Amino acid sequence: MSILDILLGKKVFIETKHLGTFSARIRKNNNSRNIVWSSTIEIENYSKEIVILLEGDILGPEQEEVENTTWIIQNLKLIEKEMLNEIDRNYKLNEKFKHKNLNELRLSCIYPRDKNLNTIELSFESTSDDTTGTYAIIQNQKIIEVG
Repeated sequence: MSILDILLGKKVFIETKHLGTFSARIRKNNNSRNIVWSSTIEIENYSKEIVILLEGDILGPEQEEVENTTWIIQNLKLIEKEMLNEIDRNYKLNEKFKHKNLNELRLSCIYPRDKNLNTIELSFESTSDDTTGTYAIIQNQKIIEVG
């Protein structure tokens, strides 16, 4: 047992079909405690790495969050297209990104936004410009906000 295991808990791994292997550190077998599970995946010809953070308990990430995130990964091109359309339609967003190449945006992180509203936030970063980024919030498989 390492010092990290003593201080932060034992590292536990949960394999998922589409989202890779999630890991979390668990100190006690208290099932009621919220635990953040993390995974990283790569999508061929897309980006180097996408970080996924999901809430759960000692048994693993919540199944509903796994299902919602799987849908996002499987429909990423559609989501990106809708997000770019929303930026084009919204004057403030259009002004914010008017001198940026939005075709270089790539999904970098997925995490729950508000558990009560069942929303998930997607963070996008540019592949060529460290200062360009945006987000989209998904609820019930629809983009409800872009910023």
